[in-house]
Amino acid sequence: MFKDDETVFHAIVDGIPDGVMIVDQHNTVQMANEAARALLDVFPGAQFPFRMINGQIALTNRTFELRVSDMPWGDEVVHLAMLREMSEGESLYRVLADHISDMVSRYSLTGEFTYVSPSCQAMLGYEPHELLGHSGMEFVHPDDIEMVMTHYATVIMERVPSLSLTFRYRHKAGHYLWVETLGHAIYSETTGEPLELITSGRDVTARVQNEEALRLAFEREKELGGLKSRFVTMASHEFRTPLTSILSSTEILIRYRERMDEAQIDEKLTLITDQVKHLTDIMSDVLNLGRLQSRQNEFKPTPVDFSELCREMIGEFQSQQKITHEIVYTHTQTPLILNLDRTLIRHALTHLLSNAVKYSPVDKPISVSLTHDHDAALLQVRDEGIGIPKTEIQRVFEPFHRAGNIGTISGTGLGLPIAKEAIERHGGTISIESEVNTGTTFTVRIPLG
Repeated sequence: MFKDDETVFHAIVDGIPDGVMIVDQHNTVQMANEAARALLDVFPGAQFPFRMINGQIALTNRTFELRVSDMPWGDEVVHLAMLREMSEGESLYRVLADHISDMVSRYSLTGEFTYVSPSCQAMLGYEPHELLGHSGMEFVHPDDIEMVMTHYATVIMERVPSLSLTFRYRHKAGHYLWVETLGHAIYSETTGEPLELITSGRDVTARVQNEEALRLAFEREKELGGLKSRFVTMASHEFRTPLTSILSSTEILIRYRERMDEAQIDEKLTLITDQVKHLTDIMSDVLNLGRLQSRQNEFKPTPVDFSELCREMIGEFQSQQKITHEIVYTHTQTPLILNLDRTLIRHALTHLLSNAVKYSPVDKPISVSLTHDHDAALLQVRDEGIGIPKTEIQRVFEPFHRAGNIGTISGTGLGLPIAKEAIERHGGTISIESEVNTGTTFTVRIPLG
């Protein structure tokens, strides 16, 4: 195609400050633009003076970069050699050198293909004749059409140099791949009016996917960095107090045991035991959350009367010596049979109750209600405590995150993430309604059956 219409080929390379040459398999220069002639003093018919490999060339204190790619030319495959001084701008050269040999297309001003290079078959699965006469927009992803049309309309009508454009293009097999293109408008030498658009493009799906993977990895790394920071903050606070108590009690026992009676010794030992249990609970929560998030824990659902399980757990929870809040439990049906993993559901409800008690005044009751609709059980845990700021509601399920209005109330920031993971293992959801200084309601939905 280019051999029969050198004007079209020159339209692509003329005006480029870098050297552009067509070199055949015998290393003979078939075509060279003005920049190539000035840089290397090469002309059509001359032998190309260097090996056809990518790399750098040093000539009289000037350094050049040579980029070589293969491209079809009539019935032959020739080398497209591009040469530039290393100190000059990279943008246009890089794009053209990377894409010119892949897929070249010509479009009428109404957007129909008038020429497509044979490489479109390898890239898009179409033979060139299958595209001729069709609008290029037929193959652009619907979400990208406006962007592509605006971009190339600007290139044509405002005579601006085309920058690379990346968008999705439909393969013959039906799936979309990412394509990066460079466009160049051709104008009438007599009237100056635009005549057509020539583009070169290549499949950059792998690159886009890699970039997305890197972006996700970066976000994950950032998230892990935040987790690490929150964990250190939690650990420095939640571990310091019990460790200080353990150390203090141990030193007292070591130094003054002979002067202490049995009751005093038992008091110190009980304090040590309680603090060790507290540390053990913290580490258990960390491990439980890790297993839930990685799906390493066993999930063993069995038919369970959810109404009875809630009543049982509330009774156990309220019987603890440190719990002085009134917990009011209401339910609409007994039994309410669900397929539940008892261990996970107990974890979830325990943390919801603990959260309600921890952030509520002692004289305010905790309400627990269990109802159901046609497809799910609805469990609500409502308190009249300090509430959660609106800006932080969506973050309360992040591990180690604690709201800014908690003051000196201790906690690890693990209870709600554990509850959420446990509920989601059952195919359920958990939502929050909260108002600062008024209270918080957690609503759990678990599918019936």
